[in-house]
Amino acid sequence: MTKPANKPQDKRLGDIFVELGFISELQLAEAVSIQQQLNSESQRKFRLGEVLLFKKAITITQLHEGLRAQTAKAAEIRKEVAAIKKRADLIKSFEQQDHDDNDAKTQPKHRSSAPEPKKSFLSFLQKKT
Repeated sequence: MTKPANKPQDKRLGDIFVELGFISELQLAEAVSIQQQLNSESQRKFRLGEVLLFKKAITITQLHEGLRAQTAKAAEIRKEVAAIKKRADLIKSFEQQDHDDNDAKTQPKHRSSAPEPKKSFLSFLQKKT
């Protein structure tokens, strides 16, 4: 019934009021209609909470509770998104490391023209004495 949120993960305040049982879907639809009419006729933009308060559909306490719920939900979503991004970055780094390892295996190793002489433990001891 409400317009889609600005961001897909955002919860619109009107939907929160309905979920909390403060208003019905019909009250929300009426308030959104009034809000759109006021906003088209005025230079000032009215918020849904203002319209619902003016209509006495909600109390100031309910408005605050709805805003707190909306803010808490947004913070929770931001944390989830950050965790997902962190896991994606970790996966990318593992994939890059795996890709680099495969490149190292398939590329011929460059050796100097003269191989290094192998030193044995006995030769090390002989130098000490």
